[in-house]
Amino acid sequence: MVKDPTQDKLLQLIYNELPPKETIQLLEELSHNRPLYEVYQQMKEDISSFNSYQESPNNTSIKIILEESCSSSPMEMI
Repeated sequence: MVKDPTQDKLLQLIYNELPPKETIQLLEELSHNRPLYEVYQQMKEDISSFNSYQESPNNTSIKIILEESCSSSPMEMI
């Protein structure tokens, strides 16, 4: 999936990963660009809904992973 650089910057802003100078510049841009601000707000809402959704793996999947990790453990070689 190809994202335009603006979306990348917005994601970095949401996750507080931009340097301070870029954060200030992007916040300034958001204050003057209504369509961009709306995209930013929608991204924040989407991320918030993703973060609130949590599902546990199936017990069978956990068992398979644990069995596989035990069978390939380097300690068995000793």
